[in-house]
Amino acid sequence: MKNLFPFLSILLLCALNLVIFLGTKNLFSPSEHSFPISEKEKCIDKAKKFLDKEKPDSAISLLSFALKENPDDFLAHFHLALAYYKKGDLSLSEYECQKTFELNPESQKAKNLLCDIRFEKGGGKMGGE
Repeated sequence: MKNLFPFLSILLLCALNLVIFLGTKNLFSPSEHSFPISEKEKCIDKAKKFLDKEKPDSAISLLSFALKENPDDFLAHFHLALAYYKKGDLSLSEYECQKTFELNPESQKAKNLLCDIRFEKGGGKMGGE
C-alpha cells in the first residue's frame, strides 16, 4: 500500500492536468468563436446536402445559425449565397457573395457565382449587348 500512494498521486496529477487542458483548449485556438470547428464543418456539410437535395430553405436556416456563431466564416457565407441563388433570391445571393469576397478575395467559386448572379439580374444579357 505504501508503494501505491506515489503512483496514485502521479496518476491523479496527470488526470487533473488533462482536465485543465481540455477545459482550456479553446484558449489556444486561433478563432474566437464558440462554435467548435468540427460542429461548424458539420453544419456546412449538412447545408451542402440540403442544397444537393434542392432544399435551399433548410440550408439557409442552418447556415444562418452557423453565421450567428461565427459571422466571419467565408465558406458559410458562400454556401448561403449559393442557397439564396438556388432559391431565386438574387439580391441576397449577391450580398452574401460580396461578403464572401470581403472575407476571402481569392475565392474563384464566389467570383463565378457572382458573375452568374449579375448575368441573371441583367436579364441574361452580356454587358456589351
